[in-house]
Amino acid sequence: MELPKFKPRNVLEKKMAVLWLRFLTEINENTDEVPPELLENEQIRKALSIVEKFSMTETQLYYYERFWDQVNREHVLAEANYNDGLTKGRAEGKAEGIAEGEAKGRAEGIAEGATKEKLENARKMKDLNINTQTISQVTGLSIEEIEKL
Repeated sequence: MELPKFKPRNVLEKKMAVLWLRFLTEINENTDEVPPELLENEQIRKALSIVEKFSMTETQLYYYERFWDQVNREHVLAEANYNDGLTKGRAEGKAEGIAEGEAKGRAEGIAEGATKEKLENARKMKDLNINTQTISQVTGLSIEEIEKL
């Protein structure tokens, strides 16, 4: 990389050139702690992680990769558990909704059946020439409803 050929055009580019120059001159095999100014820049953080990875021995790299594999596995499992919880919650909600709908349907069916039974009984009593007032008292239907039969 030839930084002398890079001509910064503004303050931001000048700051970036200084950061990269510091990265190239300050970071080496003896670096234990990276200056915070370098860690603030995402591109330099990526470069640092690459340097760190390639500075490892084979054994260190093996355990480093195992560590990140484990982190990824835990992330996937956590996400799967979360999704299972959503699926379970949806299933419970659906079952609750179905049960509620069935109960409402049963109640409506019973009420409709009771009304039909009252009308049928009123029709039979009317056919037997029973007084409309009496039919109303027995069935609970209004006189108007009985007269329509």
